[in-house]
Amino acid sequence: MKSFRYATLAAIAVAAVTTFQAPRALAASSASTAVGSCQASLATYEAGLRKRPLAIQNEGATTAFLTCSSQGGFNPVAVDSAVVIVRNLNASTVDISCTLVDGPLPGVASYFTKTISLPPDLFGVVGWEPSEYGLTTFSGSENFSCKVPPGVEINVVGFGYYFDGTS
Repeated sequence: MKSFRYATLAAIAVAAVTTFQAPRALAASSASTAVGSCQASLATYEAGLRKRPLAIQNEGATTAFLTCSSQGGFNPVAVDSAVVIVRNLNASTVDISCTLVDGPLPGVASYFTKTISLPPDLFGVVGWEPSEYGLTTFSGSENFSCKVPPGVEINVVGFGYYFDGTS
């Protein structure tokens, strides 16, 4: 009878431990091409933009501003990175600036601007990590505003995150 009681208690203990353990977090990413995620921030920039399946390129003579939104629709446990992938098609190095707009609404969003210098005919990553700003995670609502010089294209926008592995 004692062994039955210990076996029952052991089974209850195992069930309790597995029930109350923190859910396993799994790594994933959300990325999409710029043509489906970006648009000119003003109609005046639209004329100089060329939209292709894998990029939006500034073929105009002046800098254009593009607004991009990463794909969502889920609730990540933590967001550990955000990225904009760009390409310089010019014969000289250019500076590309993007602002990560982290948050779903004005007034609660945070703004983090980065600039990279990109040599000719190369891809580059404008990237953000929460730890750079004293944070442990971003919000899960990542949007971008990029200052795109002539001869530069945006290829991909996205973010890396962790999700609850039980759902």
